Amino acid sequence: MEIAAHHENRIGIAAKFPPDGVESLRPMLAGARARGMADAFDLLGLPAIFLDDDGRALHISERASGLMRNALFIAEGRLKAVSGAADAALQEAVDAALAGRAAVEPIVVAGPASKPALSLRVLSVTGQDESAQLLRAIVLFDYAGAHARHGLI
Repeated sequence: MEIAAHHENRIGIAAKFPPDGVESLRPMLAGARARGMADAFDLLGLPAIFLDDDGRALHISERASGLMRNALFIAEGRLKAVSGAADAALQEAVDAALAGRAAVEPIVVAGPASKPALSLRVLSVTGQDESAQLLRAIVLFDYAGAHARHGLI
């Protein structure tokens, strides 16, 4: 009796899958993977911004949002720095990460005079199945590192 119920259950589950199988579920699974990582960073209180394959922000952690202050902003979905030089370095680092190259040096972004500088690292995210990967890069805030390097602490 249990075997028959199990078999009926499997048939019911299979009927819910689209004809092309798991392929059409890839975007949903990719989104779930990115959301899970974002939730983990938020839970740990790590300031980070998650970027898609176009460099657009998928998620900005609450802590990152608070650190952006007047030095960083989002325009047309992309992270930008107020300072032209810092923005050029940031865009170069994002492009490198999206191409799978690691950024070696952190990007230092000066904030308002009353606030210490921010240090950002842009990391490339690669997975075993690139087609099922929505998240392509993570911008990590390393504000303590920037303070120490620039004699601010």
